[in-house]
Amino acid sequence: MARSLPTSVITAVNQQTTTSVFLVLLEIYHPGIGTYYLVNNTENVVAGATTYLAFPFSVMLPPDDPELQVRARLTISNVTTELAVLRSIAGQRTRATFALKVIEASDPTTVLQSVSGLVAASVSYNADVMDIDLTIDNFLTEPFPSATFSPSTFPGIF
Repeated sequence: MARSLPTSVITAVNQQTTTSVFLVLLEIYHPGIGTYYLVNNTENVVAGATTYLAFPFSVMLPPDDPELQVRARLTISNVTTELAVLRSIAGQRTRATFALKVIEASDPTTVLQSVSGLVAASVSYNADVMDIDLTIDNFLTEPFPSATFSPSTFPGIF
């Protein structure tokens, strides 16, 4: 499915200079730490009823190709202790879920692009940055059929 963007956004992105500012809203949820709302901006942004806290991060959005698996890369500054709790999710059985929304700073209520249902495939960090590889669980790797037809599980057919 191709991304559909308004023509004004496409024009702003393709111009050499523009006054449009595009921001990424990030939602991080893990049962052990709760939900964090961040924006890659120098000021907090209110979108709807949610306040997104200004925090330095960058994201490489997944490609717009239906043949490729959805993968994104999130790089978060690791120089403050505000998100130190995110390091605790590395290696846990329950993975954190992420949602990304792209907005224009002048109209934070209109979501231009959205990717949700992302999970942390891997988390690595050092003193400077925390890198998180995001993906959508691939249902193609699930076994099919899910059950094995054996006398112990399906006694009526034997």
